[in-house]
Amino acid sequence: NDAGVSIDMAAYVLTDDAVIEALGDAADRGVAVRLYLDRSVLQTQSERLASLLAKENVAARVKPTGTLMHLKAYAVDRARLRTGSGNFSRSGLSRQDNDLLVTDDGAAVTRFESDFERIFASGLAPAGAPGL
Repeated sequence: NDAGVSIDMAAYVLTDDAVIEALGDAADRGVAVRLYLDRSVLQTQSERLASLLAKENVAARVKPTGTLMHLKAYAVDRARLRTGSGNFSRSGLSRQDNDLLVTDDGAAVTRFESDFERIFASGLAPAGAPGL
């Protein structure tokens, strides 16, 4: 909820309603939200994600082929990184044993953003997503 400019998120699973709502709220405030998702998430959660993906300030890409896109991380305003093993799901965020790292370390954020730029550029626009 503190994002002012951008959120870059790579999410293997994105099903937690509070996370989806926060991303939508950020987009409504003018924050550029970019999502890189595993194809399976879009196939199983397309209805849940439809309103988020339709927002003007949201751009999404899916991994085209191959092995899973298994990242669970995001950067806020290119200044703070959240990464760990927990999916962005109710159980992943609250009930499972997962690790979590939140850091303002510039080198860590820069490395994530560099990797994110590469994978986002290689992704495909989700079929049927408006404006993508």
